[in-house]
Amino acid sequence: MDFAEFLLFQLRKLSDEDAPEPIESEEEIAAEDARWDALMATEESQRLLEKMADEALAEIQEGHATPITFPEAEEIVPE
Repeated sequence: MDFAEFLLFQLRKLSDEDAPEPIESEEEIAAEDARWDALMATEESQRLLEKMADEALAEIQEGHATPITFPEAEEIVPE
């Protein structure tokens, strides 16, 4: 979510003629959000998300994950 807000902030800094046209309309975005909400509400998706979270935690505990630091607001740098 933070990254999306950062992108919106960057777009707002552009002048009107430099700003890209929206890829989707508000209605298309709302419909897609509704589809995602319905998908995430299923028991199967919740089990899959839990499995993915367990795998990620195992990778962290085994030392296979790379920490990321944010030295400045606009930079992402692996440690």
